[in-house]
Amino acid sequence: MEEMTIQDIRLDCSPSVRLMLGKYCDTSRARTRGRRKYVFTDQIDQLIREIYLSHRDAKTRPGIQLLAKRVGMPHWALKKRARELGLARTKELPWSEPELAILS
Repeated sequence: MEEMTIQDIRLDCSPSVRLMLGKYCDTSRARTRGRRKYVFTDQIDQLIREIYLSHRDAKTRPGIQLLAKRVGMPHWALKKRARELGLARTKELPWSEPELAILS
C-alpha cells in the first residue's frame, strides 16, 4: 500500500477516515474543489449588460435584484460578474502626492 500524507487523508474524507480524524476532516474543501459556485451563461451576461447599459448614470440598479431572484443567484454575485465584464468599477483611491508629481 502506498504511503499517504495527512493532507491526502484530509482530502479523502471517506466515512472510515472521518471516524478516524474527526474534526480534522475537511469535507467542504474536498467537495467543492475546482468548481465555481455560480455559473454564468451568455444569456445571464446579456441580461446583466442590458441592466447596466440601459441606465448608465444610475446610482442604484434595481434590475439586479429582480434578475437575482429570477436566476436564483445572490445580487452580489451578479454585481461581481458586472465588474468582471467591465460594466461596473470599484471606486479607486485618490491619487497620492508622488503620483500627482509625476503628472506635473
